[in-house]
Formats: sequence, C-alpha cells, structure tokens
Amino acid sequence: MMKLTPKQENFCLEYRETGIASEAYRRTYDVSRTSPKSINERACKLLANTKIAARIQEIQGRILEKLVWEKQHSLQILAGIASDTIQ
Repeated sequence: MMKLTPKQENFCLEYRETGIASEAYRRTYDVSRTSPKSINERACKLLANTKIAARIQEIQGRILEKLVWEKQHSLQILAGIASDTIQ
C-alpha cells in the first residue's frame, strides 16, 4: 500500500472513530476559515481517494479481527467455567 501523509493517516483514524467524514476532517485539518460546505466537499474527496479508502478498510478489518478473537476467547473462558460447574 502507498504511504499516506500524517494528516491523511489521522483523517482515517478520526473517520474510524467518528464515522463522519466532515467531523474527521475538522479534527485533522485547520478549518478556521473554511465553510461547512467546503469541509464536506473536501472530506468526501478524501474518502474517494483510493489510498485513504483502502487504509480505512484495513483499519476496520483489523478491528473486526480483534472483535472476533475476543469473542472466541470469551467463549472459551465461558466453556471452561461451564465445564468446571458441571463436574
């Protein structure tokens, strides 16, 4: 994957946290002189960038993998507790 700028990377992380592109843009870039319409347009443009879209997808995939692992681990613990209780 192509390297992102630090601000692009931060945008991806903020987008993952908020789920709102314009909010991620506000948190990442200086928007003090930017209209809400321009913020929205710039945020949408970033989301359309293939490098950024791929990075967001990668971040979401890692989170999903972690959640699946945590669920499986929790089920193993519960199974162990259940088997100890039954015996």
